[in-house]
Amino acid sequence: MYVYEAMADAIAQEGVGHVFAVLAEDNMELMIELQDKKDVKIISTRKESGAAAMADGYARVTGKPGVCSVTVGPGLTNAATSLMTARRHRSPVICLTTEINSFDSKVFKGGLDQRRFAEAIAEKYIQVYHAEALAEGIHLAFRHVRSGGGPVVLAVPREIMKSVLDMDWEYSPTEVMMPAQQRIYPNPELIAKAVDILRVAERPVILVGRGVSGSHAEQEIISLAERTGALIATTLLAKGYLADHPRNVGIAGPFASKEIHAILSQSDCVIAVGCSLNNDTTEYGLLFAEAQIIHIDQDPAAIGAFITPAVGIIGDARASLTALNVEIDRQRFDRKGDVWRDDIESFVSSSRSALPSPYAVAPDAIDPRQLIAELDKMLPRERIVVTDSGHAVCFVADKLSVPHPSQFVWTPDFGSVGMGLYQGVGAAVGRPDKHVVVFTGDGGFMMGLEELDTAVRYQVPITVVVMNDGAFGIEVHLLEAEKKPIDLALFNNPDFAAVATALGAVGLTVRNTEDLRAAAVEVAKKNWPVLIDAKVNPHIVHEVLQEVAGRYLVTRQDGQNS
Repeated sequence: MYVYEAMADAIAQEGVGHVFAVLAEDNMELMIELQDKKDVKIISTRKESGAAAMADGYARVTGKPGVCSVTVGPGLTNAATSLMTARRHRSPVICLTTEINSFDSKVFKGGLDQRRFAEAIAEKYIQVYHAEALAEGIHLAFRHVRSGGGPVVLAVPREIMKSVLDMDWEYSPTEVMMPAQQRIYPNPELIAKAVDILRVAERPVILVGRGVSGSHAEQEIISLAERTGALIATTLLAKGYLADHPRNVGIAGPFASKEIHAILSQSDCVIAVGCSLNNDTTEYGLLFAEAQIIHIDQDPAAIGAFITPAVGIIGDARASLTALNVEIDRQRFDRKGDVWRDDIESFVSSSRSALPSPYAVAPDAIDPRQLIAELDKMLPRERIVVTDSGHAVCFVADKLSVPHPSQFVWTPDFGSVGMGLYQGVGAAVGRPDKHVVVFTGDGGFMMGLEELDTAVRYQVPITVVVMNDGAFGIEVHLLEAEKKPIDLALFNNPDFAAVATALGAVGLTVRNTEDLRAAAVEVAKKNWPVLIDAKVNPHIVHEVLQEVAGRYLVTRQDGQNS
């Protein structure tokens, strides 16, 4: 038995069903062994950045380890941005690569200290130094990602990979050996202290983060809202959570409407559950400046990372919320002050159904707000929404609905443009039961369009919406705010519909709602990759970017005056 055969056996025993790979001379035997002997589907990608990001997208929507394979040296450096994005999200991604045991730049693919490089972009680097340590190395990698440790790079030197394994091979998968996941129960004294704060609060808000979605705490949150009269808000990554609840005001932070923002800023108590209270959500602490914070998270490092809470409770979301509800009942909770205003639920309802501002009319372009509003009605309800980075996705963040946070993939974790299509393909491979829709700008699409070919070759039924303003939109609007020339941020793009057609996808151009209705017919078939080249009005600036541009300009002026 060769070492690569043993490696394939271990990967298969770990339950891996797909590996995203760029084939090279050092991994090709392993990939063939996985596909031909172990029934693992190999998705042969066009670039290593695509392979790693697809593994990330796959992991995000399935909760399973996403596995990619790249060559030593340049393969790993090509995958770096995708791995760093996975690290920021703490995605369970395993990147398989090799080693050449030489930093000599004269050696083919040499000259890179892979350990130092990988440890800077991933959470962990594991190198197998001899064949007898193969099982331990693979086991460590899968245990690391299954424990929530984030991405890991597993390197097996080429000479070991292709050598004969001179020992009996046995492997026990980590799922069998790892202890069952247990709920962390909160400290009762801290629960009582939190209830003391809630008792006198007049305008409480329950702020729900992505960490809650896996705890199945929906009923506990609803019960707490009923007992305390609290509003419910979510972070961006928890978009879609309890979206239909009459007291759910939607996303907190810059993507909230002005009316909702004004309501949230009046809060005097925030019960933050499963979220980091980062600067985006809290607007650098200004949104909840007058509120006492009760911060609940099972990760001790998350509590107080951005804002010091009045009470920090380490515990599972469901267990902690249950404890709060029980303590409230035990104390016969009797609030003296008013809770919000009498018509708050009707206010929330009217804010959801408020008519949008009049759309801008242009002869050959659609208002991006209208595009998203129409797509929200036309796209399949059971969808997974994947966003790229850039100006275009701001309109998606606050205007497009998603069924559940687990069906919303927000790729700007590291701020990189071009991750959307990559992660979208991985998500579609992992969840063929859901229709995956990727939203990207023309800049983001051009950074990763080669993987549309991968979607075609593997018949991945994905919809890609390119919000095409012919520019790097954020840079254009920031330059305009400074009254500087914008020509370097403008692009004369090719016909994206024709490009998609040439790659074998269905390519469509949209300039108005009539074009959109025709596109919806193709999307509804859900049997092939579809690209919609949406020509959006470049003069429409999202409110979030307007605020950013204003702050950017003030900062620059302050710097010049200092």
